[in-house]
Amino acid sequence: MNMPIEFDPDFASTTEYAKLYRALGLQVVPSYSPNEQKSWKRPSLLSWKEFENTLVPQSTFDEWFGDNGSHRYKSNIGIITGACSGNVYVVDIDVHKSPEAMQWLMALLEEHNDGKRLECPTQITGGGGWQFLLRGTPGWVGPTIKTPIGVDIRAQGGFAVMPGSLHESGKFYEWANGQAPWQVDIPTHQWMQDAIEKLAVDYGRGTQQTGIHTPSPTHATNAFGMMVDGREDYMTKLVWARVVALKRESPLLPDSDTMQRHMRDAYAQFERNVKSRILEAGTPNHVLLERENRGHTLFQEKWRAALKQWDHKVADAASIPNPNNREPRPPSDSPSHQQDDEWSPPQDVYELLSEPEIMSLPDPVFLIDGIVLSQSLGFIYGNPGAGKSFVALSMAMAIATNRSNWWDRNIKAHGPVLMIASEGVSDMKFRIQAWRKHHQIETESDLYLIRETINFLEPTDADKLHRTVDALIERTGGQRPAMVIVDTLSRAIAGSDENDQASASLMVQTCDAIKDKWQTVVVCIHHSSKQGSMRGSTVFAGAADWILETQREEGSRTGTINARKIKAAADGWQQGFSLLEVPLGSLEKPASSLVALPALVPKMETEEWPERARIALVLEAVQQAWNAGRPWSPYKQSKRTGTYIVSNMSRWNITEEHGEKLLETWMTNRVLSYEIYDAKTKQKGLKVVGGEAGGEGRRSTLASPPEGDFG
Repeated sequence: MNMPIEFDPDFASTTEYAKLYRALGLQVVPSYSPNEQKSWKRPSLLSWKEFENTLVPQSTFDEWFGDNGSHRYKSNIGIITGACSGNVYVVDIDVHKSPEAMQWLMALLEEHNDGKRLECPTQITGGGGWQFLLRGTPGWVGPTIKTPIGVDIRAQGGFAVMPGSLHESGKFYEWANGQAPWQVDIPTHQWMQDAIEKLAVDYGRGTQQTGIHTPSPTHATNAFGMMVDGREDYMTKLVWARVVALKRESPLLPDSDTMQRHMRDAYAQFERNVKSRILEAGTPNHVLLERENRGHTLFQEKWRAALKQWDHKVADAASIPNPNNREPRPPSDSPSHQQDDEWSPPQDVYELLSEPEIMSLPDPVFLIDGIVLSQSLGFIYGNPGAGKSFVALSMAMAIATNRSNWWDRNIKAHGPVLMIASEGVSDMKFRIQAWRKHHQIETESDLYLIRETINFLEPTDADKLHRTVDALIERTGGQRPAMVIVDTLSRAIAGSDENDQASASLMVQTCDAIKDKWQTVVVCIHHSSKQGSMRGSTVFAGAADWILETQREEGSRTGTINARKIKAAADGWQQGFSLLEVPLGSLEKPASSLVALPALVPKMETEEWPERARIALVLEAVQQAWNAGRPWSPYKQSKRTGTYIVSNMSRWNITEEHGEKLLETWMTNRVLSYEIYDAKTKQKGLKVVGGEAGGEGRRSTLASPPEGDFG
């Protein structure tokens, strides 16, 4: 066994240990320290279900242990056992408290290993116990259980603190002499697996021998921790556990009414913990589950199937004592994550985070520094022809071709980018070629295109999109998409009203489902309203993690990107861009396309006073704001509420200097007045005197610059 990376165990930091374990293929994650909370032998994560089946990408590991990682200065780490760590499991022997544990181990070694010690990575815990790292055979899903004889198994979904960490005794976890994982391979022993399966049957997982068996899938959850994948498997095991519990209470089959009551109670628990994959606003979850054949009808079928085993397999399972004197846990319905002194919260309550747990939450992580948050929903909007699609493509190609930055902003992760673009597809190849030619990149990118129209409000379309992303991940060797771009939002909800809150909420819900399931960024390309804001319901802006607006005068090759909203960084800034025409093709077949490039923010010359049409639009917007009950203000301190009139004039490319002059002139000449809008709340704001934008004659007069100031 060779050291996979440069590593000095005598002087290694916790982070260096973490990098070593990852190099060995182990799913290393942050862990609590003894001084952080009582139940400290657990991952320092809100949830670790999502990390149980595959090794996390390097970007996620760096979020924890990189140069700016959330855990780089902390002392404890551990590994999640099972599939994510190459089917590695841990046998924990409590040698200092339970002689039965040592007797169990010695008997196994005598029978199967000629009495010799296990040649495998072996750690000595801070409490004096032994932990052996072994690897399961392909396809074996081992249990994660505690036993009363002092032998604990951590297999699928389990967790074990690793050397490099500090124990509450003040001692460090350490590898036994000559038995570190860089000194000895992690072996596979079928006889150990057989012994573990017997332990599971003898001490609490007898329910494994159910007559209703389905494969153990990935139990994926949505943003609220509700199961969206693996629901039938969970249903099977929940039913079995409840029926076994009934058998333990009484050997006689309960009467029909009692049985129905228990079944309804079990189904209520099932429904609380699962979520339909059909996205349909206003329809109850239980109705959608039934439509998917994951509802009450299937639950009844499984309940009846389990009752048929009442005198046979149910009786066998119920005859095994429950070591915890509690209702048996459905086998592998949710990995047990057990360890010493672990506190288990009651069911059906919201998660409570202590201050140390809040402090251990990871810092916001950006996919693109200062703009695009990882696992976020963003919008890029603008008028037709404002360059928004070119800006989005520039961003996508930089990520998909592994460039280190986009417009001088660092890119923190790379991977496939999926574009859903049913408009502008005909010249997409020219846009990509132009971007490649300008940046002199010849290697193939990880950009993928769906050119069909997808209705995000239709459950069948949304479900097909989910399957398509699964196919993309399989096609790219397990890489989840780094970004999904929807161009445009209006095409994605074709036939629905953008201003309807229910439709907008359902669109956001579909985007969130994509974002959460694949931990990716979803970007929607959208249009501006007449007032210059993002078109449609305010639900879109409220749900967004970041919003960029593109502005470009018709016929101009330059424009600006305005950061309208960025949750975890500063917004309000401008970034100039230019659209460069890049010639393509040949003399016989000439072609060209545009490439969006960073540029200085275009400055309006002082002598260029805003034309009459733009000024009229401003006055019209002032009156609309008054009529809508959110009047604009002439005072700069209103910037924080977004109602400062001069700042809002930038929507029409009116500079601050010109905006202040316009405001001063309008107030002096009584085009605008500052009045009380609501007598009860004393709310004040700007109103156009005389009603509709002050009258055409007055507007015409004030469309000219004030004399003496702008000549």
